[in-house]
Amino acid sequence: MGLRFRKTIKVAPGIKLNVGKKSSSVSIGGKGFTTNYGKNGTRTTIGIPGTGVSYTATSSRRKPKQYKQVSSSNNQNIPISRIEQRKQENAEVWGMLIGFIFSIVVFGFGVWIFWKVFSFFM
Repeated sequence: MGLRFRKTIKVAPGIKLNVGKKSSSVSIGGKGFTTNYGKNGTRTTIGIPGTGVSYTATSSRRKPKQYKQVSSSNNQNIPISRIEQRKQENAEVWGMLIGFIFSIVVFGFGVWIFWKVFSFFM
């Protein structure tokens, strides 16, 4: 087994510097929402503290070029601009956030129904 080294240094409330054997990164956030910026890209984690339930989305720095088709009659493909890539990334993050909030609302509604049903029998 290989030897691993990692040290986390608290810089300020909500900001941590993570130092490893080969790389380092910065984490911003706290319980429930954390974003980590490192040499391999960005990792955003959203979770419910104390439950172990979380969702992680990664965004790699080295992405292959994406292409869009100019016309159906001509088989030319051109690279997508950085602005369009950012729009796609933002749409992914917003979709993740909306899905997470929806799941919390559904879970909360389920707990409320469960509580109402069992309080009726007591």
